[in-house]
Amino acid sequence: MRHFFPDFNLWLDELPEHRSQKLLYYHRRHLVWGGLLIFLLHLRSRLQFNMDRCCATLAANLVTLAGTGEKAIAHGDTLALWFRTVPAAHILELVQRCVRRLIRMKALDNFRLEGRFLVAIDGTGMLTFDHRHCPHCLTQQLSNGGTLYYHPVLEAKLVTANGLALSVATDFIENPQGWTPETKQDCEKKAFHRLAEQLHAAFPRTPFCLLLDALYLDHGVLARCARHDWKFLITFKEGSMPAVWAEAQRLLTIQSENRRAVTLRDGARRVYRWAQDVDVGGFHALFCDETDPPGTVTTFAWLTNFLIARQNVIALADQGGRLRWKIENEGFNTQKNGGFALKHAYCRDGNAARVFYGLLQLAHLFQQLMTLGGLLRPFRKRFVTVRNFVRRLIESLRHQLLPPLADLPPIGQFRWDSS
Repeated sequence: MRHFFPDFNLWLDELPEHRSQKLLYYHRRHLVWGGLLIFLLHLRSRLQFNMDRCCATLAANLVTLAGTGEKAIAHGDTLALWFRTVPAAHILELVQRCVRRLIRMKALDNFRLEGRFLVAIDGTGMLTFDHRHCPHCLTQQLSNGGTLYYHPVLEAKLVTANGLALSVATDFIENPQGWTPETKQDCEKKAFHRLAEQLHAAFPRTPFCLLLDALYLDHGVLARCARHDWKFLITFKEGSMPAVWAEAQRLLTIQSENRRAVTLRDGARRVYRWAQDVDVGGFHALFCDETDPPGTVTTFAWLTNFLIARQNVIALADQGGRLRWKIENEGFNTQKNGGFALKHAYCRDGNAARVFYGLLQLAHLFQQLMTLGGLLRPFRKRFVTVRNFVRRLIESLRHQLLPPLADLPPIGQFRWDSS
C-alpha cells in the first residue's frame, strides 16, 4: 500500500458522509477497511466477519491500516448500514483510481500490446433469488415453470499475460424503475454502451485494446470503438456476421501469402492466417489453427482493426486475442471460487450489495499486487497457494501487531514478474 497507493486513506476521506458528527464513532476509513478485510481474509460472509472481529490484536491492526483510533472492530451490520448510504459509484471509482495510479507509475507498461493496454469485457452473474428481490431484478422463466430473479453485472478488466485481471469499469445490468413484463429487459449489449462511456470518461487518454466475445460483434459496438480510438480483438464466428465471415474465407484463398506457421516446444503446431480489409470499415480477420501432438485441430478467429503483418500476427493472437479468457479464469472464477464468494448476498439492500461488490474488486486488486509481483517465486516457494497465503495472513493479523508506519523501513524497488 505504501508503495502503490500512499494516499489511499486520504482517498477514503473523500467519501460522502451522511452520519451526524456528534454520534459518529467509527470513522469511514475504519468501515471501508473492515469491508475490505472480509474479502482480503476470504471470510466469505458478514457472519464469519462478526465471529472473527472480536480480537484485540486484529482490531489494533485494522486501526493501524486505517489510521484511526477505534478500540474495537465495527459489527458487520454497522458496515452494511453505512454502505446503504454511500453511492456505490464512489467505491467503484476507488478501484479506478488505483488502476489509474498503476498506469501512471508505468507499472503495467511491460504488458502493453502495440502500446495499448488490454481490456477484456464480459458479463457474469452476481446475485440470484427464487423470489423478487427488488424492482430491478431481471427475470428468467425456468423449465420447471418457476421464475429465476437475478442480478448480472458487466465488467471491464485490464488483463495481462502474467495473470492480472484488474477491474476498470462496472455496469450493473438491471431493469429500470417502473419496468413491466411487456417491455424488453436490460441486457449485456445495452450495458456495453453504458460501460464504454464510463470507461472512456474514467480513462479518456489511455490507449486501450478491447478483447470481446462474439456477442459484441456488431456495427454499433465497432462504431463506438472507433469513436473512442480503441483497438479491438473480437472473437469471430460465422453466425455473428455471416457476410463478413464469407468474405474473410474468400480473401484467405486470394491472400494465400498471409500465412505463418510455428512449432511449439510441446510439439503442437500453430498456423496463423489473416485476411486484410474484409469489411468496408477497414477490419481484418485473423485465424489461428492449432494442432496438438495427437492431431486434434482447434481454430481460433478474431476480427480486429489492428493492421496485421508477419511481424505482429503471433503477438496479436497469443498475447492479445487469447488473453480474453483471463477475465473468466483470473477474474470471475477466482472471485466466485477463490475465497471472495462473489455470488454471496453480503446485503439484501441494493446499494449496499453494490458497495460490497466494489470492495470485492478492490480487495482482489490488492491480493493480485501481493501475489503476482516481484516476490512471485519466493511466494510460490513459501506458500505454494494463495489459500495458504491467506491463512497465514489471518493468523499474522490476529496474533502479531503491525509496526507503526513511522517505524517501517524505506520503500524498496518493486518489479513485476512477467515469466
